[in-house]
Amino acid sequence: MKYLVTIFLLGLLVSGCSSNTMNVNGKDTKNSSTTVYKENSMVKYEVVAKGDVPRDQVLYLDGKEQILVFHSDDANDVKRFNELFQKLEGKDAPQFDGNMVVAMRGTKNTTGFGIDVVSVEIDGRYTDVKLKFNKPNGIAGTAMTNPYIVIYIPNDHREVRVSTY
Repeated sequence: MKYLVTIFLLGLLVSGCSSNTMNVNGKDTKNSSTTVYKENSMVKYEVVAKGDVPRDQVLYLDGKEQILVFHSDDANDVKRFNELFQKLEGKDAPQFDGNMVVAMRGTKNTTGFGIDVVSVEIDGRYTDVKLKFNKPNGIAGTAMTNPYIVIYIPNDHREVRVSTY
């Protein structure tokens, strides 16, 4: 009986979690009706990937909430981004010229958590990225998730600051 319950819960977890994957040119590789390439206050950005369950189970169970910024002009950043993207999406990272922002919520015990981009704006010498950390709305399913989002910001030679609420 325990075996059947385990199989059922794993099936629910796999079928209930999705990932919308985008390439850096704005083409949705899973859902052609989703548009995430936006312009706000003269700053263009693109949601490259968004999901609930990273492909790498070690990262999935790590449980840490993190916000990371990678710069294309730093070879170590590019290497670290490529490794992290592989763990998140299970495939090669897109080439980029600019910045990649990766936000991860950490391990959550229910579905319904997520991350959305509120705005990307210029503030003097900074590019400010504002993210909203969503909570479940109503009844949430019981499944471990680790929501994440990867955002591409073209190179404007400004320091990237990220805030959440």
